[in-house]
Amino acid sequence: MSFSGKLGTNYCPTDNEVLQIQGLLVEPLDKLSKIDEEIAELQKSLNKLTEQRAHLAAYIDGYKALISPARRMPLDIVQEIFMACLPTHRNCVMSAKEAPILLGRICSAWRAIAYSTPRLWASLHVVEPARPLLRPLRLEAMKTWLVRSGSHPLSLSYNGTAELRPLPSDNDANVDSTPLFLRELIALAGRWEDIAFFAPPSQLEALCCLDKSDVPMLKKVYLDHFPYDYFSSSISSRLIFLRGGRISSLSVPATILEHTQLSSLAWGQLTDLSMIGGESVGTPSPELTAPAILAILSRCSALRSCRLAVKATDDDPRDETCPIELPLLHTLQVTSRDDAPSHFHSLLFSLSLPSLLKFHLGGWIGAEANVDLGTARHAGRFFSQMTQLEDFTMDCHALSMSSSFFIDALPLLPSTLRSLRLPNDWNITTSVLLALAPSKEYPLLFPSLHSLYIPNGFEVSDDSIVDFLITRAARGSPLKRITVDFQRAMLRDVLPDLGPLVQAGLQVSFTYHPPDIYTNSPWRGLPDEPTYPVLLR
Repeated sequence: MSFSGKLGTNYCPTDNEVLQIQGLLVEPLDKLSKIDEEIAELQKSLNKLTEQRAHLAAYIDGYKALISPARRMPLDIVQEIFMACLPTHRNCVMSAKEAPILLGRICSAWRAIAYSTPRLWASLHVVEPARPLLRPLRLEAMKTWLVRSGSHPLSLSYNGTAELRPLPSDNDANVDSTPLFLRELIALAGRWEDIAFFAPPSQLEALCCLDKSDVPMLKKVYLDHFPYDYFSSSISSRLIFLRGGRISSLSVPATILEHTQLSSLAWGQLTDLSMIGGESVGTPSPELTAPAILAILSRCSALRSCRLAVKATDDDPRDETCPIELPLLHTLQVTSRDDAPSHFHSLLFSLSLPSLLKFHLGGWIGAEANVDLGTARHAGRFFSQMTQLEDFTMDCHALSMSSSFFIDALPLLPSTLRSLRLPNDWNITTSVLLALAPSKEYPLLFPSLHSLYIPNGFEVSDDSIVDFLITRAARGSPLKRITVDFQRAMLRDVLPDLGPLVQAGLQVSFTYHPPDIYTNSPWRGLPDEPTYPVLLR
């Protein structure tokens, strides 16, 4: 009897059929056993050959390693490769996960090269441990690192801690840890080239012992403080090292500049200046007044980049008939508060910036600012001089601005604009899209525009985005990049509609937020209720 028709089914054989099936399997089982024995014999032969091959390959690889190009590479080339392993956007950290420490964990030869290359150790980010027991180890590691740097110019960044706990010591149990860390860094001030110190002003007061002659190589300075812990006038006036003759980049809180004599700093050689502090902790320090800022900028004829914040004052705004010209300034970031619109305008309209390429406007600007900035006499004169402006960002946090004002201000921007970031206001966004891609009877704004960022597209329809991009492309001015944060759920996938534009080079970044359906979760009220939205189908 054949049971082939029953294979692969749920058929249950009878007792007699079970005996028949067992009889059918006697010969196949015997053949299977013999095949298994042959496979076992062949596997033994294969294992033996594999073992012989492994020994022979190890022998060959050992001799090949002796003549490998890496072993014969000149020392200076290896050092340059090691230097290329260092981070370029920040200083090195004391971690075995990154170069240069990681390079010393590969082999003894690489470790010897790494330890004898001072340039590898001339960059260091120091973090003061919050736990006092870790401070002695970190301090010794920092000393060892800096010794390896030899006499090379140093790029240092230091992050202090608000907790001032005693560092264990055999001689003095009350020795403060922060001066110990800074003391080691200050001892090397003669080799400082780039410093960035973030700590409470009470700790950074240790820098007051330095004179400008103590920092002959210093070119770049960044000082910042902890939140709500500002530099006092007594500390600011004693930071004499800021008068160093080679400093070209200066980033300090406004309170330091407020208490510094203008004649004491080498303003004329500054190429980068930031007068905004506290940003690293999200708590900006007090700003300078418009007259104080203008008094500083009038001395900075070599500025290339500037970041500043302005506050209100009882002083009368500056006379705008004689603007201060900064012929080399290419990047400007200005932050204002809602209570200082007139002084904000006085600051901007007292400047002549013929080479400006990037303009970032941020802060708190309210309805009063709209009236002033929207006038042709002010805004027109300010923007008309920016004949090379390429990047305009309006990043305001509490904008009570009418869309009509912003639309009226757009034509005042130069036609050279290539990148535009809109305010975080969806009312403005809809109108701007219409203005940037009008019908054919109207001139096209910013024909060179290639990048557009919309931070709030909540009420912007998907179709309007598609129509805008297609219209710009049809008029011979296609965008190269568009970024939209819709702050809502996706209504439909528009990428297929943009297929031809994407193939032509358009980069699209659309961010959607799913609807909040967590309250409708079928797990609601249960102990194991998920803590994330559950998508129901």
